Amino acid sequence: MHDLKSIPTKAYVVESKGAPFVLQDILLDEIQSHEVLVEILYTGLCHTDIVVQHGGMPVGGYPAILGHEGVGVVRKIGLSVSNRIVGMGAVGFAALMAARALGVAQIIAVDIVDEKLQIATSLGATHTINSSAFQDINEGLRSIFPDGVDMIIEATGIAILAEASVKALAHGGTLALVGALPPEADLKINGLDVLTSCKKIVGVIEGSSNPHEMIPRLVELYKQGKFPVDKLSKVYPAEQLDQALEDLKTGKVIKPVLSWESVACSE
Repeated sequence: MHDLKSIPTKAYVVESKGAPFVLQDILLDEIQSHEVLVEILYTGLCHTDIVVQHGGMPVGGYPAILGHEGVGVVRKIGLSVSNRIVGMGAVGFAALMAARALGVAQIIAVDIVDEKLQIATSLGATHTINSSAFQDINEGLRSIFPDGVDMIIEATGIAILAEASVKALAHGGTLALVGALPPEADLKINGLDVLTSCKKIVGVIEGSSNPHEMIPRLVELYKQGKFPVDKLSKVYPAEQLDQALEDLKTGKVIKPVLSWESVACSE
């Protein structure tokens, strides 16, 4: 370990809005009392990283180091830190597997990529819809359940899909907004429909759960074979970020993960 007041390492930096990710040498500040120093071993890539890269979500300015799905080893803990949290990703498929583990009887997977729908079936989806075959999500879902569905988890962050999802809810149904909508996105919904059908729209981050309770539960489900998140991921050397991002965009991989094992700090 280097002197904690001067820790050289490497990170992908976005210099400005829309700029590419560039692997650079950086220098970490001294750890503060409320911080934890973690040696990152793996980083999951998320669509949110791409959204932030292009200015779709505020990050406090550029240059910026993105990434919020890290796995590593805690090397030092600030004096005022009492808890540590680890996160998990691949939102849509994770929601599918969680629904199956909870015993949900009917699970509908919606996408425009048939390969993803095949994976969804293997993970427990009872129905699949290629939404490109329908005018909108509402039409597609009601082709299977004419009265609508009880719960929709919207993980794309696309406004028109969220709007159609509200229409597809059954009486008393709930739409959970999980995908990151652009800051300028205003949803157009029929207020009378929401009122008379007792529909609910909620924003959800990290499952709106207590991570100290949820993460051990997810780990236990994984051990039981009920939450096979490893089936969704592919590991890339950190130097292959561009390839990992391309595979994520084209749907070749659900959850690309970067390994930092081969990346050495410059002297």
